Amino acid sequence: LIEDYAEPTRNAGDGGHLKNIYNLYVYFWRWASWRVFERYQAPGIVSFISAASYLRGPGFSGMREEMRRAAEQIFIFDLEGDQRGTRVTENVFRITIPVCVGSLVLATASNHSVAACGNYSRVLGGREDKLQKAAELRHFAEIASNTIPTGFQDIFVATEGTTFQSMPRLTDLFPWHLSGVMAGRTWVIAEAPEVLTQRWRALVRSPRIARSTFFKDSPTGQKHDRAPRRLPPCSGNDRAIVELTERAECPVRVRLAFRSFDRQWVLRDNRVLDRASPTLWYVMDDEQTLLTTLETGLIGQGPASVCTGAIPDKHHFRGSYGGKDVIPLWRDPKRQIPNLSAGFVAALSDAFGKTPRPEAIFAYTYAVLANPGYVARFEEELQVPGPRLPVTKDKALFERGIVLGRELLRWHTYGERFRVKGDRFKLSGTAAVLTPISDRPRDYPEKHLYDQERRVLKVGGGLVGPVSPEVWNFSVSGLQVVKSWLDYRMKKGAGKKSSPLDDIRPESWTEVMTGELLELLWVLEWTLAKYPEVDAWLDEVLAGELFTADEIPAPTDAERKEPKVVRQSDQDELQASESEQE
Repeated sequence: LIEDYAEPTRNAGDGGHLKNIYNLYVYFWRWASWRVFERYQAPGIVSFISAASYLRGPGFSGMREEMRRAAEQIFIFDLEGDQRGTRVTENVFRITIPVCVGSLVLATASNHSVAACGNYSRVLGGREDKLQKAAELRHFAEIASNTIPTGFQDIFVATEGTTFQSMPRLTDLFPWHLSGVMAGRTWVIAEAPEVLTQRWRALVRSPRIARSTFFKDSPTGQKHDRAPRRLPPCSGNDRAIVELTERAECPVRVRLAFRSFDRQWVLRDNRVLDRASPTLWYVMDDEQTLLTTLETGLIGQGPASVCTGAIPDKHHFRGSYGGKDVIPLWRDPKRQIPNLSAGFVAALSDAFGKTPRPEAIFAYTYAVLANPGYVARFEEELQVPGPRLPVTKDKALFERGIVLGRELLRWHTYGERFRVKGDRFKLSGTAAVLTPISDRPRDYPEKHLYDQERRVLKVGGGLVGPVSPEVWNFSVSGLQVVKSWLDYRMKKGAGKKSSPLDDIRPESWTEVMTGELLELLWVLEWTLAKYPEVDAWLDEVLAGELFTADEIPAPTDAERKEPKVVRQSDQDELQASESEQE
């Protein structure tokens, strides 16, 4: 029976999310629907208080479709209550996941060819407010007052207004999106490159019989006795970890965009990364720029997107709920093929009389999505996962957005991307070291503290300031950026340990770490000062004429498809073949 929920999702291209329907509460829904509406072909009502994930998740599109076909009307009473995600609200139960009351109603004979209308009511407030509202309800008609718009019949969530719904989806404009790196083990990521070297040496010097423990074999990912293919553009396989001698050279250490605005380091080696996302490594170079967002999860307060010039972690955006949320600017390492739909570029060309460069379109997009005002304006509409982009038809407004976006991209990549030729760009700000953070090993900071009254950060015995409350509280969908950055750099680190190698930590606080902390604070200072200008510009954009999704042709299957990876051996063969032809 559950396959009836799976097939429509596979056909819609969302099969990668199907794991979510193999869930006990979904089985109850499917069995009850079959029992009432199919076995006896009878009128009836099926109603459950259950997890609310089926309301909007892409993995549940088949479930929603089959529910519509089974009933004449659907009523959703959304009690929210997410305690772990990007929009924390009070739950009516002592659990951490959001809940809802869903009801399927069939008053006549079943007609599978006609889809039911969805009716939705969302209850705000605390636990007592929600229970009071539930106690007052007596008729389905009281829920039916908020009907899900026709264009959103695939989602059991109603949104207000039509402006946002008519905008093109971000992933229809930038059609290729993929997952970031999922290491699967914490020891391969560190705050400083020398820590990775020390951990690698400890691994290869460990007894071979103990290497599975040190390495942390994964049930479904990499293991110490496997030799996977090298990351692109290299070809061939590396030796398995278990076969390495103690003189084995440490893999290359590269920058990792670990969390929003948090740059750490990772080993560039497919043996130690569970899901390395090889195509992402293939398209990376010194000019590649990427956006991360939440495509299938709810976006909370703060920016709707963050940029990076480094290889991103799967959960880069807010530390959890990561999926295929990485959007590269370029589809190839030579930056010849932009990750833009041809229909989008053509629509802009027709409107402006010239074709904007890919970097310009990318900058305009970031000017919109990096602004917390975008999320604040469309908080209700963003209950349906997946950002949409307001694209102005006003050439002057578009060009102003390009300028704003370039500035944001330059600062948010710490000056590494969107540099202006001849510009001596240098990060700076008001935060400074008031009392040095000790570099003695015995004084390595064990905790940090923000003093709002004095507006200073206390890191171990050091003081950094001034730090405004706005900088300290700067968050990305619930990720408090400065606090998270410091948590990972305290003596014991943050998060769970996966291996004895995690016990190898920085031995002393360094000037480099202090410098990176100041740069983080300066970037956030500048960003907060820039927001009013960016927000005023967005007001003008939304007040003017916008492209609708119908005016921009949908991307082709080829544009959505993952680029083909050309490895070193393939390149050698291609060059040899070209030489023979010459």
